[in-house]
Amino acid sequence: GIANNGLAINLIDSTGFDGNHSDNEGGAIYNNGMQGVPVAFNNLTFINNIADFDGDNVGNGGAIYNIGLVNMNGGVIGSGNKAFDGGGIYNDTLGNIAISNNLKFSYNVATHDGGGLYNKGLISSLHNTNFRGNTSNNDGGGLYNIGVLQGLSGLGFYDNTADADGNNVGNGGGIFNDASGLGTFDYNTFTNNKAANGGGVYGASLSSMDFQNSVFTANTAIDGAGVWNGGTMNLYTSDIYANTATSGAGAFNTSDLLLQNVTVSGNAVQGSGGGIYNTALLTLVNDTINQ
Repeated sequence: GIANNGLAINLIDSTGFDGNHSDNEGGAIYNNGMQGVPVAFNNLTFINNIADFDGDNVGNGGAIYNIGLVNMNGGVIGSGNKAFDGGGIYNDTLGNIAISNNLKFSYNVATHDGGGLYNKGLISSLHNTNFRGNTSNNDGGGLYNIGVLQGLSGLGFYDNTADADGNNVGNGGGIFNDASGLGTFDYNTFTNNKAANGGGVYGASLSSMDFQNSVFTANTAIDGAGVWNGGTMNLYTSDIYANTATSGAGAFNTSDLLLQNVTVSGNAVQGSGGGIYNTALLTLVNDTINQ
């Protein structure tokens, strides 16, 4: 497609990238903005683009691989984009992506982590964006984060799957937040996502996540269908209901979990902890918990 090494690109309105292939990074676009020049993508469509086309597990970012500054407004990432990590987009350590206004990550595939989006750098804003039907064989069906997520609001995670190959080691159907990953979320919905653990969200050891005004429903997992926490996770004024798991259908906690003004209800479990399964520090403030 396009390999950009530091010069400005403005791609506006209905530009389409279809069926591009790379054996390495960036099936459609490789953006190396090391000179600090911003790139603008407005209302673009990426479908059937493939990184790691030769299958040697070194190609990331099926649609876009970024190590620069990118501003995205609207558009569609999917369907059929595929890579080792970041089936839709891979944002590397020095990358900074700002996303606004109805960008859609749909039906992208990672053979390893991050079906829709893999973030190792900074997502400086992410607004009014849907992740639907993305899959990873390992972690983070919708989104895999080991960097920083800021200014996240109005996100929808629907029908995403981690552990798509069914070997029970893939976690975080909607989101996988890895060690040192930071994220703050407001007004988000997690519905019908699936994983071995953490159907909606999985927070790994040393990770930190805050959720406000969010809904977790109809997610499935072995442990922690709504949320699985091994780091620090705070939920405020949110609802966790109608999730299904073997243990901890609503929430599964092995570290530090705070629920404040949260309703946990109607979750179904085959083993223990229909609402919450806790093995560590659990703080409940003004919550409602029932079956």
